Order: sequence, then structure tokens, then C-alpha cells
Amino acid sequence: MRAPRWIAVSQSAFEWESEALDFLRDHLPDNEPWRAWSNFEFIDDEGRVNEVDALVLTPAGLVLIEVKSRPGSLRGDAHSWTWTTGGRSATTDNPLPLANRKAKRLASVLRRQDAFAKRGTPRVTFWVEPLIFLSKVQQRPELDPGTTRRVALCG
Repeated sequence: MRAPRWIAVSQSAFEWESEALDFLRDHLPDNEPWRAWSNFEFIDDEGRVNEVDALVLTPAGLVLIEVKSRPGSLRGDAHSWTWTTGGRSATTDNPLPLANRKAKRLASVLRRQDAFAKRGTPRVTFWVEPLIFLSKVQQRPELDPGTTRRVALCG
């Protein structure tokens, strides 16, 4: 996907995130209606600043992508993920609930925009779907079925 379909609002400060975004840009379709915006922030209805790694407009709608890049293996459930790299393990919160909240907050902000309102018609109803994009993972992760449906792998 090339400009103007791919817009990097700002450059990533992290090499691993840049590599993952480059992979996405190289593999997303470069035709209508596809569009993507990377590395931007928005302020939600409660004044919170939300960081977005990538937002992709697809024929099916908007997808908010949260990039997670860590070598090794991953296993987890709906609440926590354990990453194992070089025999060492680290447990973190499952990133999907946070990505889901960001997606809902962004949809709410978009719904309020005058640009999407047409006189005499109802406002556009936005739905933003969350997706976790894993890069550097060396084997298929072992995750709960509900999370697995919203996880994509690099490569």
C-alpha cells in the first residue's frame, strides 16, 4: 500500500513497531476502498489520550490494529499472556481488552464528527473492530478461542 492510501501520521519510535508496520504496508491491498493511518493519537470523550498503532479501512469496515512484537513463544487466556524468550517468561495483560476499549472510544469520537453527518439523514454508525498484530513470534501462539479470532501473525 502506497501513499496516499497509507498515511504515517508520525514515525514510530520503536524499530520493532516500524518493522511490523512496514510488513502491514507491504501486504495490504493497494486499491479502493483500502486506506491506512499509522501512529496517531486521539482524545476520547473523557479526555484520555489514546495511541493507535494502525487504523485500516477495509471493505468490511475499520480495524484498529495494536502491534505486539516479541520473539519467542506466547500462550495465554482472556486475561493474561505469557511470553517466553530464551527460557525466560514474562506475563502481561492480554492486550485485546485495551484494544477493544480504544476501538469503541474511536468509534464514539468518529460518530460525533460533523463531516459524517448529512442534512436530513441519520449520522453514520461507526464500528471499529480491534485486532492484535503479532510480529517476531516464532511459533503459533496458544491462546483462548475468543482472543485467537482477533489475532493476526506477521508472515
